[in-house]
Amino acid sequence: MFGYKNGGQLQDLLTIIRGSPAGIENDVACLMPPAYYALEQLRKLAVDKQEQRVAHLILRPSAYGGLNLDGELAENYTIDMKLPVILKYKRMKNLLVADPMLGTETIDEVADELCSEWGYDPEKIAATSQGLVANGLGDLASRFNKKCESAIEGNPDIQRMRKSRER
Repeated sequence: MFGYKNGGQLQDLLTIIRGSPAGIENDVACLMPPAYYALEQLRKLAVDKQEQRVAHLILRPSAYGGLNLDGELAENYTIDMKLPVILKYKRMKNLLVADPMLGTETIDEVADELCSEWGYDPEKIAATSQGLVANGLGDLASRFNKKCESAIEGNPDIQRMRKSRER
């Protein structure tokens, strides 16, 4: 797999994500820019290959010089990239020992996304909570549930959506 245990290839992925390097053209017929595919490769390295450095890079990109994302890639980064890593990276506890604020900051971002009126999805909220517990992150699941419940209770639009779904 491209980038797996290969620092040079990982650096190539970061170069693609940070901006279209010379020699890589964006296919105008393609709906997604090259950075999208490079990000997907990073996610696969972290989740499928359990690469610790890549998992940390996804969760704390500022520690690696940032990713310089914009537009839709930036808007969806938390749910598309960070959430799968925190749910499926099996050594997440090791990362949290090394970087204690990483878990709470990431979970707060996820809660802000999933528990807002524009992102409210009860099934995703339940799956996230269950996934955190399944990955041995019960404390983060508790924090996520409390933050979500507080956000949902404080939002009349979500309350209306909840009531309409219950009918």
